[in-house]
Amino acid sequence: KQKTAYEISACLVGSEMCIRDRVHTLRDPESSKVFSNEIRSLAITSDSKFAITGQNDKSIRIWNIVSGEFVHVIKNAHDDNVTGLALTSDNKILISFTSYNLKIWNFETKEVLHSQDATDSHNYFVSVSISPDNKLVVIATADRLLTLYK
Repeated sequence: KQKTAYEISACLVGSEMCIRDRVHTLRDPESSKVFSNEIRSLAITSDSKFAITGQNDKSIRIWNIVSGEFVHVIKNAHDDNVTGLALTSDNKILISFTSYNLKIWNFETKEVLHSQDATDSHNYFVSVSISPDNKLVVIATADRLLTLYK
């Protein structure tokens, strides 16, 4: 059965992840139970090998796209739900954010390279994007500003 765009995008929330028109049930690696933490954000590596999910439990999880298997977890990556993710096209740098905190990670080592807090309650993070050549990062905040970093 061919999935519609709605069916595919709907699978990205909750305990299922749609990949290449196949549905993989995400299982908690510690208990093997069906994973119940809501997925709040998603990024896919440029080589299409891994999916990175930001979770309601403040973690970042990495999944093998082909098998749907869990690969790695960064527990307590933030102090709140991980609501956004962006990955450089060379898969070296991962940016994750909550409403009030943004972190830049070495994707290979999972080490935090930089952490930045929002300046006030009206200036929370809403989106981040990285240019295809990895030379520009654009951060959007709720106060209608785009901040460019080279």
